[in-house]
Amino acid sequence: MNSIIIISALSFSILILIPFIVYISFKRKIRNKIGKQIYILNYPEWLLLLFSSYIEKLSISYGINLPVLTGLDNIWIKKIQKLPGRRKIQKVLKYSPDKNLFHVMKAVLGKSSLQNLLTEWMDKSGEFMVLRKIAISGNGENFDGEKALRFFHDNLSEITEMMGDSEWKSRYFAINILVHSTNKNAEEAVWGSFKDPGIPVRITAVKLFSTPKREKLYKILVSLILDDPSFEVRKAARLRITRDLADLYAVKPMELEITQQLHLIELLDPDSKQDENIAIEFMKTGNKELELYASRFLTHNGSLKRLFLLADPGYAQGFDDTFELLMVAVGVNCTTFIDLNNNVSTGSLLLASRILLKSGNRNTITDLIQKAFSITRGKETINPFREIYANSIECICLRGNDEALKLLNAEIYRRRYDNSFQEWILKKYLIIMRIFLHQHYWIF
Repeated sequence: MNSIIIISALSFSILILIPFIVYISFKRKIRNKIGKQIYILNYPEWLLLLFSSYIEKLSISYGINLPVLTGLDNIWIKKIQKLPGRRKIQKVLKYSPDKNLFHVMKAVLGKSSLQNLLTEWMDKSGEFMVLRKIAISGNGENFDGEKALRFFHDNLSEITEMMGDSEWKSRYFAINILVHSTNKNAEEAVWGSFKDPGIPVRITAVKLFSTPKREKLYKILVSLILDDPSFEVRKAARLRITRDLADLYAVKPMELEITQQLHLIELLDPDSKQDENIAIEFMKTGNKELELYASRFLTHNGSLKRLFLLADPGYAQGFDDTFELLMVAVGVNCTTFIDLNNNVSTGSLLLASRILLKSGNRNTITDLIQKAFSITRGKETINPFREIYANSIECICLRGNDEALKLLNAEIYRRRYDNSFQEWILKKYLIIMRIFLHQHYWIF
């Protein structure tokens, strides 16, 4: 029993002594460093928090900003961001305003009971442009501009002046607030911000500025889509038009410069019928870069596949136009629209038989020949079945895989007594062999 009491007493003594020893050691080390003017003070967070009062006392005694030198102010800010508290905010404003004013502002915007702390500090600071100091202390981070407008409503003229600041963080801070204001000067500053050299400033104006002058805003957004050097700004402008100004959207792509056309085509909306028509116009320009972007867009939104599946050889002009358009896509290696897995029309088979002669997935030729032999059985001499049949066999001879060649062999065997067919297939084979030899193809 006595031994248990002794052990308990020793344990209690150790628990008391350890913090005391740590405290003495910490005091000695930090005093020695300060005495030697060594201000690189790296300590773990728990130790800094444990002796934060002592660090503040030393800071006052020696006239050195120890909370900043030790990084204690960063710990306070982390805690403020999680749970704003009056004492922590007061400490940050006392020791580290230059670095952390922006974070304090964000914290008090969300808690009205703490806003007087920042207001009092601003009144006592004597700074000429205190809001600029708040803006610069941030890193161009987002914040609630509407709440900030209500909080800084008496400083609106100063905020407007900040739009002419050379520092982009200052202008970014200002635009986040001004886009929510109905003040005439603020509105004029926002209109000018669409030409601001800072990308975040332009993006903020594009996303957040609301005005009854819809046509004026639309024209500016279109000019940004076509001419702004930043992809992020162009993308934001296009999304804003799609969201709020879709009824005004009208662009004449053939009247644009090539750079403007490229800017426009990279931001086409897959759900927009007008953009689909724009892409089709770009397919007729003869510019390979535009054709590539347009083909990818029309593949992505399903237009090429839809044209392929709905092709009607009975309407000669429309069928030929569709074929020409699809061949433009084929010319930039966009051939995934050729889908023969399901039931397809005669028009689709005819298009596929023409396209697969030179391009497309070789395995698709097998699908083509299976459907072609089935649909043309007994109609091999009637158009368009005759062309489908002939093209399909030529596809096999030129580009078919082993499975397709087996199917052709079976077809030749099936029609072994058809002299006209045997003569035709032999001539076709000889012509193809001449093509191979002329183009220096070697078959092993």
